[in-house]
Amino acid sequence: MDMKRFWLAVVAVFFAASISGAVIHGTLLFDDYRALPGDLVRSIPEANARMHFMFLGILSSSLAMVWIYAHIVTTKPWLGQGIRFGIAVWMLKTLPMFLIYYFNSPYPPDLVIKQIAFEFIAVTILGVIAAAIYRSAPAAAGHASSHPLDHSRMGASPRQ
Repeated sequence: MDMKRFWLAVVAVFFAASISGAVIHGTLLFDDYRALPGDLVRSIPEANARMHFMFLGILSSSLAMVWIYAHIVTTKPWLGQGIRFGIAVWMLKTLPMFLIYYFNSPYPPDLVIKQIAFEFIAVTILGVIAAAIYRSAPAAAGHASSHPLDHSRMGASPRQ
């Protein structure tokens, strides 16, 4: 794995996720959150005191997202790969999270729909960012396979 490219992608995805989160949840949905009952969400001072946990979560997600993408990138066009990857991550991480929150907490349905829709756009863009940074990785590394489960690219067969 090209570590320079990996860390560049992690930093880019981290900053893009942080910015999109601030825009979505701190601006676009701010009034929706303020309208919720007081005990359902933290106050701004309480949230700010715990901001490091949010950034740790974003870093963890960014590391995992880029690590997975680095292991499945193929020789197919990078933009399509990035869009498909972003949608897959959204389906695996974001969509279930907000549906489970809706099940567990009395969030209004219109808020949940907005969260899901805005995050769909944001996470798809994160997939495109990872793909853009890795766009020439297979050719540069000599990987000819376009199958995402080709274990020969990882240096070992599945039986080893």
